[in-house]
Amino acid sequence: MNKKISRAFISVSDKTGLIQLAKKLVEQKVEIIASDGTAAHLKASGIATKSVEQITGFAQVLDGRVKTLHPSIHAAILADLDQSSHLEDLKTLGVTPIDLVVINFYDASKFDIGGPAAVRAGVKNSKHVALLTDPAQYPEFIEKLAQGFDQSQRDRWAKDALLKVANYDLAILSKLGQPLRYGENPHQSAVVVGDKLIAGAKILSGKEMSYNNYVDADAAWKTAVFFAGFFLIGVGLVLLVLPGPGWVMIFIGLFTLATEFTWASRFLAPLRLRLEKAKLTGKKPIWIYLLFLVVTIIGVASSWWVWVNFER
Repeated sequence: MNKKISRAFISVSDKTGLIQLAKKLVEQKVEIIASDGTAAHLKASGIATKSVEQITGFAQVLDGRVKTLHPSIHAAILADLDQSSHLEDLKTLGVTPIDLVVINFYDASKFDIGGPAAVRAGVKNSKHVALLTDPAQYPEFIEKLAQGFDQSQRDRWAKDALLKVANYDLAILSKLGQPLRYGENPHQSAVVVGDKLIAGAKILSGKEMSYNNYVDADAAWKTAVFFAGFFLIGVGLVLLVLPGPGWVMIFIGLFTLATEFTWASRFLAPLRLRLEKAKLTGKKPIWIYLLFLVVTIIGVASSWWVWVNFER
């Protein structure tokens, strides 16, 4: 089922093709809301536009860091119009839904906050919201504007938008990381972020590490963890048929594997949740005490068995 556009929120850094897009929206009687800079650009071309401040009743603060992060904008984007409770909330707030979000971001050095937030809101509610995050999408949008857009089209734009956000976050992250000598190939650049394990290792001699050096070192580390984890599990399995803390060794092996392998981490997730819950409440569940008791009994029994059988 095609949905037509009735209300648009626009906030763009790259204003390529914006005037043509906005004029087509006006032709279809779409109400336009825009951030200050975008609104000024549209008004200068004679396009009827409401500023964010007119909608929210609040002026931007913190030198523009907080402009669009307001229920009158985000509730309008996020409302699921198929939910009666959402419609009631909108009525209580006096908010009209927004069904088109047109966003592109500042340069990563300026660390855009409102743009990615609005895009993520639109993606979450793509059942009712169309998203444009690239001027290259405008011609197709304009061509189909009068007839409206089906779910597959909105989903495609939503996926493109999430990819934009992901790449934007990576661009910001790259500015916070440590530059490497070069990337996968000499003509490419790369950064490393974090200070754990390989990323935080101290270079004792030789050149600074490149991207490939880190990849190789990480592969070597994961290989060592893999063999160590399964060795411990193997020892535990053997000890299950002999006196000894077999289950303890198995869990140690799994915890070792979980440091690097997602499948092992998922396997242990229920146990981790129980331990975290116990830590938050300050009360250890009875099974923890039982586990310690069983381990102690096994340890004592193992020592006795070894003493009896190998004393002579």
